Amino acid sequence: MMGKKNPQMSFVSIEHLNTWAGLPIIPQDSVYAALGQDQEIFRDELFADAYARVGHPSKSPAFLCKILLLQFLDNASDREAEENARYDLRCKATLSVGLPESGFDATTLSKFRTRLLLFLPTLPM
Repeated sequence: MMGKKNPQMSFVSIEHLNTWAGLPIIPQDSVYAALGQDQEIFRDELFADAYARVGHPSKSPAFLCKILLLQFLDNASDREAEENARYDLRCKATLSVGLPESGFDATTLSKFRTRLLLFLPTLPM
């Protein structure tokens, strides 16, 4: 079953740390800010046909697409992408995860890439 992003903000959300020492954590003209603010390109509904209707919920496909893009931009392995999501404030803000969360396990990326490869040929061109 396809998971959905939780829109609820928490007390440990990165949004509470808008600035650090008077400077923004993420410059507004960076790719991290653009990916974090985008709500149109990455929508879970686009991937609904790639997931079963019942079962244990997965990670949000929109969330995983953002991770794949960040991984590509940083030229990172799956493990490095997981570490970036756990420790890099720019990644946390882009992914909208709280400060104590990593958001995903590295093996999730491999499974998601496989799902994408199986799903993409079924899309109408």
